[in-house]
Amino acid sequence: MISVLFENDSILKETSFGLDLHYQLELMLLKRKNNDFNLDVSFFKLDVLLIDLYNIIEKVKSIRLSNENSKIVLLIDSYSDHVCWIAKKIGLDGIFLKKLTSEMFYLKILSITETQNNICYKNYNPTIEFEKIESSLTDTEKRVLGYVGNGLCTKEISDLLNLSKRTIDNHRARILKKLEVKNNYGLVYIATVYNFSKIL
Repeated sequence: MISVLFENDSILKETSFGLDLHYQLELMLLKRKNNDFNLDVSFFKLDVLLIDLYNIIEKVKSIRLSNENSKIVLLIDSYSDHVCWIAKKIGLDGIFLKKLTSEMFYLKILSITETQNNICYKNYNPTIEFEKIESSLTDTEKRVLGYVGNGLCTKEISDLLNLSKRTIDNHRARILKKLEVKNNYGLVYIATVYNFSKIL
């Protein structure tokens, strides 16, 4: 029997296989008992833990400390260079799409628990080297990106950094070009995934 815990009910409900899992007798679906995620993870003897992207780096660090033998799998809507890079960087055991069928989900869970070296993204090669891109950002650009990730508008950022709105807009334009993203949504996504807000 494989014990499986979802980080929260909402990500389970977002999947196409969520309702069918209750009929999968081969899996033991665990139900969270507390509001404290870290407490639940350390309480259960887990084979597989499924998490979402929010604060992923901090979550993975705490999970490894409290339950180092558990396999950690990220649930996502679609693959992207950003997600695959971060998965490799922090050593996730797998990435599953939320639109999997229950049968495919079960087979992937089996694969991850039975294989020591399972890397579900081994055939996915990111086209962008994010380490080089991150190192190309200036300190001010990193701060601007962090504020963008926190949802601040140009005026709010200019007030915090004592710079003109035009200067902030120029910084944002340079960041967009360096990170090879097309819009503010892409900046928010990258700032969240790479925890740029932590440098503020």
